[in-house]
Amino acid sequence: SIDYPHSWTVEKGSGPFVIISGKKGTPAYFATINIQNTFPEVGAIDVTQATQNIVAGLKRQLKQADPSVSFLGQGAYSYSQQGLILNGLQFNVAYERDGEKFRQWTVVLARPDNTIVHVWSYAAPEDRYDRFGAIAGKMLETWKLDK
Repeated sequence: SIDYPHSWTVEKGSGPFVIISGKKGTPAYFATINIQNTFPEVGAIDVTQATQNIVAGLKRQLKQADPSVSFLGQGAYSYSQQGLILNGLQFNVAYERDGEKFRQWTVVLARPDNTIVHVWSYAAPEDRYDRFGAIAGKMLETWKLDK
């Protein structure tokens, strides 16, 4: 579960993902939170490798979509809610899509049993990234994963 502003909407995908954004016609419309669950790559021996593989795959996708993508930083991320502690990675990136500059913050967390990797991303046009980033950060703080 995750808390989000009442003025935002949730769109459930056909797979294991959800997109939360501002309502159409509002400045927050292109500020999106994307949450998805994915399986670790076959052969990932532990949660560290599973997390690193997902991060590398996401970066490859971003590079394919925009060869001039800029990776702005990467570091550890610790999740602790309701007795569940997960250690993962986070990274920031700047890219261009349809002629508009975007920034993105992504958090990747693998389950201790190495069965699922959770991916949380916040993306927004560069000129609105900071404005809605505080909201995204608060949302991330409320993200609750089942034990």
